[in-house]
Amino acid sequence: MLTSCRFQGGVHAQPDSKGEERYVVTENTDKRAPQGFAPIAIGLGLTLIHLIGIPVTNLSVNPARSTEPAIFVGGWALAQLWAFWIAPILGAILAGVVYHSVMEDAAKK
Repeated sequence: MLTSCRFQGGVHAQPDSKGEERYVVTENTDKRAPQGFAPIAIGLGLTLIHLIGIPVTNLSVNPARSTEPAIFVGGWALAQLWAFWIAPILGAILAGVVYHSVMEDAAKK
């Protein structure tokens, strides 16, 4: 049951964390963003992702770091590995689409 709860939470947390990371990076490296503050904002964003995600779901921001343990554990870990690859990709795509639409609307105003 605990594994199932963590897996379900992870399916929600993975796209959220990758989407947040992608949004923070894109927003702070945009040419309209204040110069020089991107490293601070990106670092604080990643810290927040780690501080919240790891205790809740053992979140792995880097899917490659989830692959090696899953291969060695096998079984249920390999069955859940897809979530650590697909969910961050979907989250990053969603963040890119949202950022583009929000910033495009802001530029028009």
